[in-house]
Amino acid sequence: MPDTTTTETTEQSPGQPIVTSDVQSTDEEFDRERAMSTIRRLRDTEKADKLQLKELADLKAKVAAHEQEKMTEAEKATAARTAAEKERDEAKAEARRLRTERAI
Repeated sequence: MPDTTTTETTEQSPGQPIVTSDVQSTDEEFDRERAMSTIRRLRDTEKADKLQLKELADLKAKVAAHEQEKMTEAEKATAARTAAEKERDEAKAEARRLRTERAI
């Protein structure tokens, strides 16, 4: 029998890569070793990704702390005010969205 392999593409959330997988027809026998090898490889990749995300978060925190140390008191006050204004604007937008949802 000919090998009938089809390709399926799964869309991920924004920022995630598109996953393409080969799906073999049911005519072929399940290869347990190959499946376990794939699972192990994916698990290893997941572990490495988690470590990299943690490192990235740590580095971002260090950069933010360093930037904060370099700021003068006036710059710190301006940054705090800007952050508070942004938070206020986001809260107002959320309140408007909720009012609009209730109206519908």
